[in-house]
Amino acid sequence: MEPQDMEHQVENSAGAHVAQTEKTPPAEDKSSTSSIVRWLTIASQTKAYAWGITFGALYLSGFLALNASLVAFGVADFELVSGRYIIPGANFAFFLLCFYFFLGRAIYLSPRWLAKTADRLKHLEPLSIRNTWAVIALIQSFSLVAQFACLSTAFYAGLAFTHTNVAPFFAFLAVYGLFRYFFDVTNLDLRNPRFIIAFDLLCEGISIIIFAYHVTGDEIYAVLAIYLGIAMFLNTIKDLYDRKIVTLDTHVFTGTYGAAFLMSLSLIFGATLYGKVSSKMGGGRPNSVVAKLAEKGGESLVKALASDGVAGLLIHQTDKFIYLDTAKGTLRLRTDDVAGLVVQKVVQEPFKLSIFGFSLSPPSKSDKASDKNMSPNSAASAASQAASIPTGVQ
Repeated sequence: MEPQDMEHQVENSAGAHVAQTEKTPPAEDKSSTSSIVRWLTIASQTKAYAWGITFGALYLSGFLALNASLVAFGVADFELVSGRYIIPGANFAFFLLCFYFFLGRAIYLSPRWLAKTADRLKHLEPLSIRNTWAVIALIQSFSLVAQFACLSTAFYAGLAFTHTNVAPFFAFLAVYGLFRYFFDVTNLDLRNPRFIIAFDLLCEGISIIIFAYHVTGDEIYAVLAIYLGIAMFLNTIKDLYDRKIVTLDTHVFTGTYGAAFLMSLSLIFGATLYGKVSSKMGGGRPNSVVAKLAEKGGESLVKALASDGVAGLLIHQTDKFIYLDTAKGTLRLRTDDVAGLVVQKVVQEPFKLSIFGFSLSPPSKSDKASDKNMSPNSAASAASQAASIPTGVQ
């Protein structure tokens, strides 16, 4: 065969190989695509029913959450079409997003993180040391999931509620994040994986202790309990798809129980949390108001505002009725009988940051003024006056 014929044959084979490569598209890595991205992809491919199902689920969740919150006061709001259900549904969706951002992602990605950590420990010898650190890495993966559970809870509770005292938890996470960034930049996690595992386990344990020590309020523990329940349900579904043969019955089972779980979750959210969420976040926490009533004959607004009115907590309001929680029970007023509502202001306490009893915030002006007014002579006189009062009078 001549050299020219050999060159043509090589060129033809190379061209055929290139053509075959162009015709065969690379396989898509579906495992790295999250569920929410898949749902948005389906919704963007001219499938309008995906958005309809999403809006319908939020509307139904808002209806269930609102009525579950009102039933404690003996009030019900049943309407086929009402915009009042959108805000509770949006708040419930934000509640689920806070779970997905941290704890949900940790449940989905923790097996991969553990596999990468185990791969970095393969070079350890002897085998007993490698197995010991493998167990420590497993414990660290569980503590990481627990830390993300606290993070999801603190993120939602810090925005939705007041006086939760989650600032120390976030302050420690900020310092911990700076150290982890330094370790990642210097590749210390690759050169000494055992040190990183021990450091992460220690810091994750400290962050969980800070969270448990500083958070206040029963509602924050309710959020944590609900998030852990969601995590157990999703882990069960994930295990079902990973270990079992996926059939049509599997999809029907998952869809049916998923819908029932979502409706039950919205009822639990409304009964335990929605009534305590701040109105700034679209929650249903009652505001302290005074309803100024108007007489049938027509009373001027100035005279109505000068009256005592009815004081209570505003729990719900429609276009026809206003519901107040008073000392004697739930009071329903017709909107035509109310001349005005006076909403009382809530005095917010100054922000103070303290960790394990040590204050990290500078003293406020009121604290400085009280310290300045409390001179040694006044303190001594106050102590002598207290000592001169008989014990029975005290």
